[in-house]
Amino acid sequence: MMQLIVRFRSELDVTYSNGVFHSSSAEAVEPINNILRSFPDVQVEPLFTGDRGGVPAHMRGYYAINLADADRAQALQHQLQHQTSVEAAYIKPPAELP
Repeated sequence: MMQLIVRFRSELDVTYSNGVFHSSSAEAVEPINNILRSFPDVQVEPLFTGDRGGVPAHMRGYYAINLADADRAQALQHQLQHQTSVEAAYIKPPAELP
């Protein structure tokens, strides 16, 4: 399983629910939703979750997108990196044994 980490620009205040990214600036995240429609097997989850008082503002906007295939993860990364609403998109390297 490959994990693609995506960081949205903080001023967009992006959330994810029901398979869609949301923001007060809908036009900024709609291209992302369109891209993800061509990757129907992805699993998206917030990278940071908080059970006490929520997630601090500086940690919001980070999402993990899980894909089974490395080539597809790279293709998705490339597409997301060129979106103005995305601050960063990178593939998390696999863990290595010491």
